[in-house]
Amino acid sequence: MQLVKSLICLLGRDNGERFLAIFASVLLLFFVVTGNVFTAWWAQLIWLVPSVLVIFYTTIRRVRDAGEKAGLAWSLVGLTALACILPLFLPHFSAYTPLMLVVFLGLYIFSLPAKDHQFYTLGYKGPVDLSAYAKPVKVQAKPLNARVEPVLFGGVNTGNPYNDAPYGTHGDEYLNRKAQAQPSELAKWRQDLYQWFRQHKKLSGSLASAMSVLIVTLLAWPYLPSNDHAQGETAQLMMPVIPSASVERNHRLEMPDDFYLMMTEHDGLVIHWQADIQRDGEIWSLASAKGDDTCQYIEFNNGDKVRPYNVAVENGGDYFASFSPLDSRMLVQSLEKRGNFGLCGYNFSLKGSQKALNSHPVYIELTD
Repeated sequence: MQLVKSLICLLGRDNGERFLAIFASVLLLFFVVTGNVFTAWWAQLIWLVPSVLVIFYTTIRRVRDAGEKAGLAWSLVGLTALACILPLFLPHFSAYTPLMLVVFLGLYIFSLPAKDHQFYTLGYKGPVDLSAYAKPVKVQAKPLNARVEPVLFGGVNTGNPYNDAPYGTHGDEYLNRKAQAQPSELAKWRQDLYQWFRQHKKLSGSLASAMSVLIVTLLAWPYLPSNDHAQGETAQLMMPVIPSASVERNHRLEMPDDFYLMMTEHDGLVIHWQADIQRDGEIWSLASAKGDDTCQYIEFNNGDKVRPYNVAVENGGDYFASFSPLDSRMLVQSLEKRGNFGLCGYNFSLKGSQKALNSHPVYIELTD
């Protein structure tokens, strides 16, 4: 319980090693849990709140320990929250690019030296008592029968075992701990890292600026118009829109997260959902490899990807992604076992999908 209290303490101090351990562990745990346990976006957002709070507390304590301003902590926490939120809503690799800046700034805060010398318990010093977790320190006790030398004029008798130490009643323990304290390899690396940041201030600022520009570019890249995309839109204007009546879609099955499964007359799987209003027509074609880049493939949370041969919009907002019959069985099994998938920039949760698939005889056969 005391360890948990120290994690959410706002008044204490953390040394660099404790900060790095908490910071890295919380980030790793967040992405592992959201990728495998909490697959619904709302559950991921709920899990994000305590994760960001723990990072906020340890960053505030670390910045205070280094004697820096709180604005540095707010910068790291804001970037961390952004880096955790983006992958939940953008099914694209560029959503993870802010992590580069988060790691860079986190290493800088980790490298900062303490403003004064302190003794930490598990890397923490503050109002929460962690003395129960402190390693016992051997103190050389003086024998009680030690000879007491006479001292003139009230001088300090170094042979008196009951003498008051200059550091209080625990002066000997303080000196022993100070003499025995040896910097760990991680502490040495932290010192070297701080020296690098100190000696390369301009380079560090340039790297941070370059990463910021790169992150913004990668995040905006999927939405920037390209010549191929413009040509694809021109071709769509010239292509007749295929009416839905000419395409046979059977075995409509409603899935938990507002999308539907259907099968063509050739047993090809079709995923249908309603989304933003858009002009009718084909927005992605495997034959021409042109169209909306986010529709090139369906990607599941374990990394599996399958290309649709066609994605079309009908009725101004009805999306239909059609897949090859060769991929139908694998797709249905992935829909049954995985946590979520992304397609055309939209993310869908698969919680409860197994129950839905088992309610329809056509899809039960494909799950076997």
